[in-house]
Amino acid sequence: MGFIGADGPAGPTGPTGPAGADGATDSVTTLAGGATISDSDTHFVFYVNNSAAAPTIYLPHASSGAGKQIRIQATVPWNGKPLTIRTQGSDGIWDTQYGTPALTSDSHQGSVTYVSGGGTRWLVLWAN
Repeated sequence: MGFIGADGPAGPTGPTGPAGADGATDSVTTLAGGATISDSDTHFVFYVNNSAAAPTIYLPHASSGAGKQIRIQATVPWNGKPLTIRTQGSDGIWDTQYGTPALTSDSHQGSVTYVSGGGTRWLVLWAN
């Protein structure tokens, strides 16, 4: 068996592939207290202005997509004006941290991330 020869020159560049689908937007402008997140909204992070009041935000329906994640972030964490998160219809919030398996509202100081069960449940994925 002989020696392996040197690599040859690189071939020409191939054609460009098709563009991929647009991804979900990672944030939106600040929501006002009392805002309802639409079922069709594809954003992940929602900033909520809690500098002057303790705002309430309404989640989309959990049936709007299994595995859908919603992160709600206070613009001024830990200032004594928490975010209150409410559900719509018969949806519930499941969070064993508070010893209650299903709630219709939830309050947090800084931020919280929910994930949809695809039916009537929002699960608390992460909170501070």
